[in-house]
Amino acid sequence: MENLSQVNSKGKSFLFQRVDLWILLEDTKEYISYAPKEETKAQDRRPFDLLVIINPKLQKKSN
Repeated sequence: MENLSQVNSKGKSFLFQRVDLWILLEDTKEYISYAPKEETKAQDRRPFDLLVIINPKLQKKSN
């Protein structure tokens, strides 16, 4: 219950869960243009809009 917050407003009670982890990803044409062309080609980098991941369940794949 430590990650929950209670807010009272106009006689109503609201319970909110605190968000512990946010991952924000974005790769624009501008960002890609700063890297060497050989590197972006080898990494197959392509622009994409902002992506927000909230509280992902991460698992360790290897050492």
